[in-house]
Amino acid sequence: MNANRQAPPGAILGALLIVIGLFILATRYVDALSGAATWPFFVIGPGVVLFLVGLILPNVGMIIGGTVVTTVGLILFWQAETGLWATWAYVWALVGPGASGLGTFIGGLRTGNRRMVSAGIWQMVIGMALFIGFYLFFEEFIGLTGNKLPLPEWVFPGFLILLGVLVLIQGFFHLGDDSWKAEVQWKDSRHQHGATETPEAVPPAASAPPSPPPSTAEPAELEAPVEPESPPPPPEEPGASG
Repeated sequence: MNANRQAPPGAILGALLIVIGLFILATRYVDALSGAATWPFFVIGPGVVLFLVGLILPNVGMIIGGTVVTTVGLILFWQAETGLWATWAYVWALVGPGASGLGTFIGGLRTGNRRMVSAGIWQMVIGMALFIGFYLFFEEFIGLTGNKLPLPEWVFPGFLILLGVLVLIQGFFHLGDDSWKAEVQWKDSRHQHGATETPEAVPPAASAPPSPPPSTAEPAELEAPVEPESPPPPPEEPGASG
């Protein structure tokens, strides 16, 4: 399955205009939205549209981008309602790698990519760990917003130890790496060039065994044939002469 199909021209813009129109109607006729800070919905709306279009196509990049933009909008809505803008000191971890990991996980489920699913889960775990760690530091130690929780003193150092163990596991076992990106790019390039299936590897033709190397030894000198010796003449008989 192609993991990055391109959206038709005008599809994103049309869906975005529909969402904005529905939101404006909701602010006019829904009492719950009349007194609330509605401007973050202009961030949430495009994020939702981007996510849905990416989910339909599918397009992994649009899914991840839509998840991140929607998460940012939701955080802005919460901060606008509570006035706790200083919480960006630690809520950024919910955006990246938290929201990006969620988008990667959903994109992997949509395209059937197991590596992407595994990478998304690990990114979400790291994002939540960073969020909790920085929350404990800024709220429990510094008192950034004054919303300190009645936690034991060992919670923060214990969490740092746990976070260090997770980082060591990730480093040794290469969990949550980006190897799925190369696989997605390879599939997309094959789709753009019209390739269908991976051709099977054709074994090379059998070749004749290599001839032995020529001998470097000098040829032996030929010996001249030995001529047989002539037999001695027979002895003369006595009295034969005269």
